[in-house]
Amino acid sequence: MGRGDQRRGPDLTLLDRQLRLNLRTAFVTSREGLRHMGPAGGRVVLVGSRTVDAPAAGQAAYTAAKAGVHALVATLARELRGTGRTANAVVPGVIDTPANRAAMPAADHARWVPPAAIARVVLWLASPDAWPVSGAAVPVAGDS
Repeated sequence: MGRGDQRRGPDLTLLDRQLRLNLRTAFVTSREGLRHMGPAGGRVVLVGSRTVDAPAAGQAAYTAAKAGVHALVATLARELRGTGRTANAVVPGVIDTPANRAAMPAADHARWVPPAAIARVVLWLASPDAWPVSGAAVPVAGDS
């Protein structure tokens, strides 16, 4: 669950930070985006996490926040039925970024997902062609 006093359990500061960083921002962004969408419909595309389906030790706060994002997508998809609007999430694997390369220098970086590949999936989900897809957590894991 994270570090903290063994008698009281993990520090709630970490949970609050992860909820604010991941779930609150997804909620507010979705709310404001939907508020500004016109009658032609629109798309909400959020970023989920594979840890929701395969949790890792020491990641309870992050996993809980991302599980909230997945639940938000599912709820929005139901609420948006019949409005021409959709809600989905991309669920990337390890993203090939300079920070991840620095943190995991011995890893096989060729297996990681380039940010441009994730962006192409987001662009498709945001396109009119993706109108029948809503409530999905789309894996974009490459070979990671």
